[in-house]
Amino acid sequence: MGVKFNDIGVILGIAFLILAYIWELRRIVVYNGIVQTILQKRGGITGNEFESLVIAEIYKQTKTIQKTVGFYHLRTHDGKEVDLLIELQNGYIAIEVKMKNVIDKQDIKHLINLGEMLDKPLLHAIVLSNDTQTKHVGDCIIALNAAYFLG
Repeated sequence: MGVKFNDIGVILGIAFLILAYIWELRRIVVYNGIVQTILQKRGGITGNEFESLVIAEIYKQTKTIQKTVGFYHLRTHDGKEVDLLIELQNGYIAIEVKMKNVIDKQDIKHLINLGEMLDKPLLHAIVLSNDTQTKHVGDCIIALNAAYFLG
């Protein structure tokens, strides 16, 4: 039963995917090593670094599609904080970034009633995290996996 021509194509395709995966892993390891050397730190990224990476990627993707929007960080005198407010012509999108693997009600506390303090309607409220589940976690608040959202 020899190997058929079609089988070789499948085998080469699988081999290519494996090599691409290994190359990406190598790139990540090298990049992380460079970052750790520059920052003189060990271990994985912190929550603040994760938040910065996600927001930087949102900013980059927005600029790539040449969408004119405003980017804001909100912190009130009473301690309410929202990581990113994106201002559109007709309202805002609020984004909270958490490095957690499971999102719960505590993670949305700053998004609740946020629309009441804004000068335009709150169109969407999103929590981005490492949680693999997409779920509604509050009134008009959705939790999404950050990689899925950005991908």
